[in-house]
Amino acid sequence: MSGDLGGRLDTRIPVRSMWVQNTFTNEACEYWISKPGTDPEILRHFSRSLHLVNERLSGRYALENSTLIAIIGLSQFERVQEKYEEALVHVQGLNRLALLRGGIAGFRDQAALMQKLFRQVPSNTTDLEIALYFGTATTFRAEDLPSQGVTLWLRNLYKKDRQSYHKSQKITVGLDDSLQASFLDIMSLAAFVSGRTPCPTKLQIYPFHDMIIFLGFRLLETRPLDQAKLVTTYESLLHLALIGFLTTFLRGLAGRASNFKAATSSLRKAIQEAPIEGYHFQKLALWSALIGGHVLFNQDDEYWLIPRLAEVSYALNLDGWGGVEELLMDFPWIPSIHNKTAKRLWSMSKERSFEHKRTVETIPWG
Repeated sequence: MSGDLGGRLDTRIPVRSMWVQNTFTNEACEYWISKPGTDPEILRHFSRSLHLVNERLSGRYALENSTLIAIIGLSQFERVQEKYEEALVHVQGLNRLALLRGGIAGFRDQAALMQKLFRQVPSNTTDLEIALYFGTATTFRAEDLPSQGVTLWLRNLYKKDRQSYHKSQKITVGLDDSLQASFLDIMSLAAFVSGRTPCPTKLQIYPFHDMIIFLGFRLLETRPLDQAKLVTTYESLLHLALIGFLTTFLRGLAGRASNFKAATSSLRKAIQEAPIEGYHFQKLALWSALIGGHVLFNQDDEYWLIPRLAEVSYALNLDGWGGVEELLMDFPWIPSIHNKTAKRLWSMSKERSFEHKRTVETIPWG
């Protein structure tokens, strides 16, 4: 994915890392670094790690940094295996240990460890992904994350494009304050990555992913997925599609899409049931469907997604991809990442519309 981010990110990872240092002092840490999988040797290492962590938790090392890091490693192993129930147990354990050390505020002077509590590897975070899988709230809170500064920096960059920023503000009129802030910040993120805002310097990879996690936490605090409204409104569809957009940056091993069951089912239901009435709702439905088609849905969804896209495209009177992309840019959209899948899906919807029109024209009416 780094090649699609427009050269805006500094993807170099520091060689000196407290994670690496702890592999030499904490045997439990060492084992989890093995490539996750179902190989018997890897599973044996993982079982040994569990045993070692339990030993540390029952002794005088329970609250040491190395123990916390080992538990993070275990939760990461479970996450990449998509064993979210087990991963949740580890994350909740981390939270309890953090509380015993005075809460997250007690880690303010230990930035490296604090980052590990929220970001297990540069492109994933177990706590957020668990919430997207189960539809529940996150264990930690957005206010605990040291990411507000980066978010504000990107927002100020986006404000320099007065026309685009003003247009984004108009889209958020009538939304609650938290969702309005999330939309503007995620628009700022998309504009930055797409190269549509000034780029005085590259953004380092760790602060970038801290920001993704922060924005995801804030959206789920606005409305957890298991509290979605029964009736799809403009606000509820926008909220779900923004979550969908952020999953663009939450990829599993080898860049494959992760299984975010609750996020996927919620967005699917909202798109299927969205009333295609009114220009603004039609635009939102188009963007939501194409974002979902890129990041959350699969080929099994095309039986309903393609007709839905055809319906929305007809309502918007869209004949060519240029008009589609122009509308999409009013929402968080990164052409270098999203266009390929979106073009394919939209072309399929246009072909379906053409076939339907041809069928209707050939029906003998008299």
